[in-house]
Amino acid sequence: DKGVLRLRLLPSAQPLGAGAAEPSPSCWCDACSRTIRMSDVRYKCGNCANFDLCEQCEALASHDPSHVLLKLRPEAQAANGPLPT
Repeated sequence: DKGVLRLRLLPSAQPLGAGAAEPSPSCWCDACSRTIRMSDVRYKCGNCANFDLCEQCEALASHDPSHVLLKLRPEAQAANGPLPT
């Protein structure tokens, strides 16, 4: 068994990810500069590189209506992590 490395995995008392810091705000609204937190609905433009809207600005139709906006609900962001800004 020369050259063979054996690893022994031991159970951890702390679940994976426990004690991790609360995620920071995911991004800012490009229309009003309001912080969009992971607990808020976020609209990400599928056409523009790095363009996000808060729920209030999306309701005002403040972006090009021909662009695709992805609606990211808080549950989806929590389960999958934030999409890149």
